[in-house]
Amino acid sequence: MTTCSAFVSSALFVLRQRAGDRDKGASLVEYGLIITFIAMVVFAALLLLGPQVKSLYTGATSVL
Repeated sequence: MTTCSAFVSSALFVLRQRAGDRDKGASLVEYGLIITFIAMVVFAALLLLGPQVKSLYTGATSVL
């Protein structure tokens, strides 16, 4: 009987550890999604504002 209870307690311990690891993995995925979203917004802003920024710097260098 002690072998069975030891097996059950070790199995529960492993399950608790894995459940904690899932939370860490989920937060890692969330951070990855946030970073991806920020990168997409920056990329879109550069595509839209790129020509305007280029003309701004071109005008500034011609003045100098």
